[in-house]
Amino acid sequence: NLSLVPVGTGLALCSATEVSFNMVGFLAAIVNNCLDCVQNVFSKKLLNSHYNYVNLQFFTSVAALCVQLPYMLYSHAPDLLAARESLTAE
Repeated sequence: NLSLVPVGTGLALCSATEVSFNMVGFLAAIVNNCLDCVQNVFSKKLLNSHYNYVNLQFFTSVAALCVQLPYMLYSHAPDLLAARESLTAE
């Protein structure tokens, strides 16, 4: 798994001279690259088994929904509730 070393090094070099460098953003980019590599490995293994492209896309979308939905509800719940209350008040 040394293929991530050049990607991480290139990302570090590009970020090092950035004026508005943010460590959280840098770490998010590194984690994203790692997760992309893991997804590619598992996708290739699943495509060699009994899954096809449509099944793989479906299950990847469901997994992404399960990961993102709790955060979306947590971060947008006050706005959604306020909008609902304003609609029912009219």
